[in-house]
Amino acid sequence: MNRVSPALVAAALATAALVVTALPAQVPTYRVEFLGAGPTGSSGPVALAAVNDEGEAVGNTTVAGLRRSFVASPGSGVQLLPMPAGGTWTEAFDINSVGAVVGFALIQGTGSRAVVWSRDPLGSYQPQLLPPPAGTGTLPTDARAVNEAGDVVGKLGIFGSYVWRAGVGTIALAGFPAIAEDINEERQIIADTYRMDLDTMLLENLGNPTGTGFNYLFTDLWRINSAGQCGGYGNVATGQSQSKQAVRYSDGPAWLAFNAQPVIAANVMGIAENGDTAYHLGAVTSGSYLFVDGYGSIAVSALVDPAYSQWSVTGAVAPVISRGGRILAIGTNATTNQSGLVLLTALPFDDLGDALAGSRGTPVLTGYGTLMQNGAVRMRAASMAPGSFAVLAVAIAANPTPLLGGIVHPDLAGAVLLPFLTDSMGRFDSTLQLPFVVTGMDLFQQAAVLDAAAPFGVAFSNALGGTAQ
Repeated sequence: MNRVSPALVAAALATAALVVTALPAQVPTYRVEFLGAGPTGSSGPVALAAVNDEGEAVGNTTVAGLRRSFVASPGSGVQLLPMPAGGTWTEAFDINSVGAVVGFALIQGTGSRAVVWSRDPLGSYQPQLLPPPAGTGTLPTDARAVNEAGDVVGKLGIFGSYVWRAGVGTIALAGFPAIAEDINEERQIIADTYRMDLDTMLLENLGNPTGTGFNYLFTDLWRINSAGQCGGYGNVATGQSQSKQAVRYSDGPAWLAFNAQPVIAANVMGIAENGDTAYHLGAVTSGSYLFVDGYGSIAVSALVDPAYSQWSVTGAVAPVISRGGRILAIGTNATTNQSGLVLLTALPFDDLGDALAGSRGTPVLTGYGTLMQNGAVRMRAASMAPGSFAVLAVAIAANPTPLLGGIVHPDLAGAVLLPFLTDSMGRFDSTLQLPFVVTGMDLFQQAAVLDAAAPFGVAFSNALGGTAQ
């Protein structure tokens, strides 16, 4: 229940906005939500593949001696994805915000075929085999990644790549010298050290990491976000089995190696739109971590908020991360004995949705910190048009209102609009002090940015809402 006048809150927020940027980054903590154990009949280890901002997850396991793919979501548990006709084996790699899952199936008499699983009007998943590019005959295909617009990229033949979109068809990417592993909202694809823009067909060789103190034999980049940051691993020229470093590239160029010393296995598992990076250092060292710019690396097991102390999250299974920073991992509850897939969401806010896409897909607003009197919350907006004017609307009441083709959640009648310019990556990062907050007070936030690609020239982020403790 709100017990402070909107006028006082507005004055406090306006004052706080002038000084918050000097505050040090806080340690994020996460709530834990159980999605379910492995699918019925599973007899092998579970591999996590991807998760979206709705908390829908995909992965793979073994059922009756064969590889099978599954989907999991809050409140619906874990279910196997249906096998295409004639299929004997499936592998899923990615899922986007509308729940489209991509991967491949082994089809009797045909070989590997790229598959998109989509929900029908009743909510059930139906598989669709993607047609091969014209003139490629019976070359095997798989689908490695899908972006928010529905562009699918993957493997064609042994070393080739393709892109597919509904209504357009499948196009071979003859100019790309590797197997496309991922695609972002800018339609950039990544593989090995190569990044290519599918709109301009500009191909870049990002090369091996520099400035890390090591020389590299090769680098394998396989994850990319809408700011063009790429993640994977570098193979250090050590001549020993301990040769891997999890690495991230940012335009500048700027390379970051997450493990200071090479290990046997290391890889970046995903990069959120705000730059949060999930990486894994192999089951032998049980190393799963989240790197947060401005703070550093945190073991995934240490992300669990004390309020969820009954949960332990393992670092032995590589985690994955969504565009908005939700993390899919494996956890066990010491109180209920539940064990399986868990979804980690940064506290203290709930995602209320209603983002409206611009040039980089839907802008993403995230926040973490302590929502209490004299607390502070770090707010980060990402996937926005670079160098553009934007505002962060903050209010103690919600009044979802249609505006410029989108839905604005904070009550604009009592909201404070904090202006900012997005940086070269299309981001904003600031911390709000909360001296005015009292227990039970609600706080709602949403960002808007000028973007010519949006329906009315303004793109909206998702809205966030939380209640002070």
